[in-house]
Parts: sequence; structure tokens; C-alpha cells
Amino acid sequence: MLTSAFLFQLSLYATPSYALSSGISQPATNSMNPLVTIITVVYNNVHAIRGTIESVLAQKSSEIEFLVIDGGSTDGTIDIIEEYHGKIDRVISEKDSGIFHAMNKGIRLARGQYVNFMNSGDTFSSPDIIAELIPLLSFATYDVIYGDIYVATQGGNTIKKSAPNPLVVRHRIPFCHQSAFVKTSVLREFEFDEKFRMSADFKFFKQCYLGGKSFYNAGAVICNFDKTGISNTNRAAGLRENMRIIRELEGGASGLINLSRTALVLGWLRLRKAFKSLRR
Repeated sequence: MLTSAFLFQLSLYATPSYALSSGISQPATNSMNPLVTIITVVYNNVHAIRGTIESVLAQKSSEIEFLVIDGGSTDGTIDIIEEYHGKIDRVISEKDSGIFHAMNKGIRLARGQYVNFMNSGDTFSSPDIIAELIPLLSFATYDVIYGDIYVATQGGNTIKKSAPNPLVVRHRIPFCHQSAFVKTSVLREFEFDEKFRMSADFKFFKQCYLGGKSFYNAGAVICNFDKTGISNTNRAAGLRENMRIIRELEGGASGLINLSRTALVLGWLRLRKAFKSLRR
């Protein structure tokens, strides 16, 4: 929960909704921009997309614009999306070059002051979470507002992973982008570097941190995190991209230290993989 200082009532307005099965939909006609744009990126994820959509639509706030960016799914995903015609503000369904290309499309369309990426498979922690954050977001004081996540373990339990406070961005993102609300203006200033297919979000937040953008820990659990995402199922490749990003953005002693940290984690992953192979 957020601190009581932020929990007061604000006047909210409704945003009209439109959706198409392919191409770009008609824009919403409300002249007032929403406070938050939620962007869901999906490609061939028929078994998980419904849960994410329902999680967004269940939010008890009308200060939300909802965009779905589909990569031209062929597994029935778009059929499920079409069931929510009139509830999603805008849908694009067309081929793209990867998740960060799709996320950049969403950024260019977003009308909200802040953007959250709740990609297919991830869900909000509760129907109340955005309503609880509205007072904090309304102040527009911080460039990045982030929080904690719930993660399902292999044993079927759920554990809370807390985001650090104060925040330091070293060799990895210390929170999940699904648990972050970022000013749209900042996302358009940097955008995601699409040459990094797994770690473009790390580069973005590293740029924000090194560039002096403001971060704030909301002290709340924002989302339920799906561990089957590409950066989690292929961590070694993601870490190699992290090393490229550190070399690109950060010099001096801090860059060397962060490269060393990343190399140690990568080495540990290789050792663990080797041990698993020997035990078979």
C-alpha cells in the first residue's frame, strides 16, 4: 500500500474506447488526455493474453488509456483481443521486428503522461493498484516511478521481490519494467534501442540513471511477473547485451566494475549449466 499522504480523492474522467483487429485503430476522441497509458505487447501468446487484458480492464481508475500492440499473431491471439472490442482504446496487429520495436510503436501512440508496459503474461497485482498510484502520478514530480513485484516459484508459491531504495542502476535493471511508470516525454527522448533484442530496457533505464532522471520507489507491489519472458529464458544472451551497453554508455572505473559484475554473473550461469549437464 502507498503512504496515506498520497491517498486522497481526485476527479476522474472516462476515456472512450475503440479497437480494430489489424492496422491502426481510430484514436479516442476525448480531448482530455489520460494520466496513464498501459501498453500490452503480444505475439502468439494465446494462452496468456486474456489474463493480461482482464487485469488491465479490472483497474478501478478511469485515468487509463489501454493500447495493445500485436506482432501479427497467427495462433488465435487476435481473436481473443477482438472479444474486447470497445474496451481497448487502440489495437495494432502487424508484423514487427521484436518486442522493443512493438514497445516503441506504443510509445509513439501514447497520449498519457506516464506509460506502463504490462506485456502479455504479466498482470497487475490488484484491481486497485493504479487508483492508489493516481495521486502520486498526478504530481508528475518524478520521471520514473517503480515498485515491487510478485513472482511465482517452481513450487507454485508466490514470493515478493522488493525494489531497492535508494536506486542504483549498475549491471542490470534493479526492478522490472512491468513495475515502472515512466513519463512519456522521457520514453520519447530516448526510446528503446532496437538493436538490443533482449536488453533495450536496461539501456533505457541506464540512460535515465546516468542522465540524472528522477526515480521514486512507490513502496507498493505493482505486478505479477511472468518469468517466461525472453530475457528470463535466455539470461546469458541478455547479460552479453548488458555488457555491450555498459561499454557503450559507461566509462571509467564504474564501467569496469559493472562489466566485472556482469562477467561474474555470466560465468556463474555457464558453470551452473555445465554442472547440470554433468549430472544428466
